[in-house]
Amino acid sequence: MHNLFNKITSYFSHLSYQHHSGSVLTGFHGHVSQGKKIIEELSIITLVLAVVSVVTVYFPVVANTFINVMIPLLVLFYFRPPGFISLKIGTLVVGKLLLALTALSYFSADWYMIFVVWLLRINIIEAIIKDFKERHIFNAASGIILLMPTWLIEAHWLGFYYIISPVSVIWWIFAYTIWNFNFVFLNFPRSISLFHIAVLASPLVVVLSTLNPGLWLIVRASTLTESLSFQVYAEKKLKFFQQFRCSQYDKISNFLKRSLSQTVVISSTIILSIIFVMAV
Repeated sequence: MHNLFNKITSYFSHLSYQHHSGSVLTGFHGHVSQGKKIIEELSIITLVLAVVSVVTVYFPVVANTFINVMIPLLVLFYFRPPGFISLKIGTLVVGKLLLALTALSYFSADWYMIFVVWLLRINIIEAIIKDFKERHIFNAASGIILLMPTWLIEAHWLGFYYIISPVSVIWWIFAYTIWNFNFVFLNFPRSISLFHIAVLASPLVVVLSTLNPGLWLIVRASTLTESLSFQVYAEKKLKFFQQFRCSQYDKISNFLKRSLSQTVVISSTIILSIIFVMAV
C-alpha cells in the first residue's frame, strides 16, 4: 500500500512538473494540446478514483480502513486543513469507520443504514451553509430543494456493503452531480473545480458500468474522502493545483458565471429532483 501511494504521488508530481515546465505550446495548437492533455489527465484521475473506491467497497475492513480512515486522519492531524474541508473529511471518516465496524458486526447494520442517508443529508447541509455564507443564495436554495427528496432514499445492507434505492434515484444523482459541481465551482478556485469534474464523474462511471445506481452513494463517499485527502496533500506538498489549469476551461468558467448560465444549472437541478419524486 505504501509503495502504491508513493507511485500515485510521483505520478501527480510528474503532472505538476510537466505543467510547470512550460511544455504547453502557445497559440491555437497550444490550446488544443493543453485541452487534450487536461482531458487525458481528468480521465486518468477518474479511473483511478473509480478503481480505488471499488476496492474499498469490496474490502471494507482492510482497504477501506487504510485508504478512507487512516490516511484521511493523518492528513487531518498533520496538515490541519481549513474548517470546511476538515469538517467534510471528518464526517466522511466517521461514515467509513462505521462501514468497517458494521462489516465486522460490531455496529448495527440497521442503524448504519439510517446513518449513511443522514450523512448524505449532512453533506448537503454543510454545502448549503457555506453557500449562504458566501452569498450564493440561488445555489443554496437549489441545495435545499435537492435535500427534500432524500427522505425518499433508503439504504440496504448486503453483508459487507450497501446500496440505495429506488432505482429512479438515478435522476436525483444527476441533479446532485450538477448542483455539487456548481457548488465547488462557485466556492473554490478554478483548478479545484476542474479537478472535481473527475471526482464527480468517478461514481457515475461505476454506476453506468455496472448499471446499478444503488452503488452510487457508497462509491461517492469513498471518492470524496480520497480526493479531499489528496487535495489537501497536493496543496501543501505539490504544485499540482497551481498548474492544473486550462484556457478552454477558463472560458467555460466565465460563461458559467453568467446569470443565465446559473439559472439553467439551478433549474436543471430542480427539474431532475422533481422527476425523481414523480418517478418514485
